[in-house]
Amino acid sequence: MSEIQEKELKVGNQHILYDGSMGNVKLTSWPYLFESYFLEQHQLVTGTAQGRGTTYFFDWESHKLVLRHYLRGGVVGKFNPEFYLNTKLEKTRPYQEWQVLCELQKIGLPAPKPAGMRIVSGGLFYTADLLMHQLEGVMPLCDLLLQGELSVQRWQKVGQVIRQFHNEGVYHDDLNCHNILLRDDEVFLIDFDKAEIRSDSKWKTKNLDRLLRSLNKEAGLAKEAGRAFNFSGSAWDELLQAYRG
Repeated sequence: MSEIQEKELKVGNQHILYDGSMGNVKLTSWPYLFESYFLEQHQLVTGTAQGRGTTYFFDWESHKLVLRHYLRGGVVGKFNPEFYLNTKLEKTRPYQEWQVLCELQKIGLPAPKPAGMRIVSGGLFYTADLLMHQLEGVMPLCDLLLQGELSVQRWQKVGQVIRQFHNEGVYHDDLNCHNILLRDDEVFLIDFDKAEIRSDSKWKTKNLDRLLRSLNKEAGLAKEAGRAFNFSGSAWDELLQAYRG
């Protein structure tokens, strides 16, 4: 288990929370670590990933970090991709995700370790960014299924890890096969935007149903593209059996 030493930094209109245990990161460096232009200008970027926006992977001192800018989805995102209505820090999406990630580290669940978050306020609106430590050597479940079949043991491990999160009341708002990462016999969940820690259990079946829909959707897309997507009813049964067991 690993607890985050939450520290606070305010620079102009920037409100930053960061992990104080990262002692070799100078206080003056934190605002720059949230700026993609700074990372690119100083050739610090080691890789990118495309999703709703661009995620940046980079090295700073001894740390391998990931920078994600908060972007809206859906219809609203087409007209207003990055601005959120200003509110108290505790009610903002980045703060809530930061808190969930810190709690996951505290209880020892396999999720990214947070490094920092930033809110930039401007009148009625704010923009936001999240810094996390990289999970090295991992691959999304959906990509693995395009490469070949998963062993029974790995399907079971996915089911077991989801159950661990559910046992702790961790509601993942977007549990899909892109947000499940595997590395050998390890399984991680990522992207805890809008996640919550709940005391009830009514949502757990719907959470699993969401994952099943995403697997079936990817299978359909692969079929349209003439590619194999190695997912079957028996694989899902293995996952569920491990989840329930």
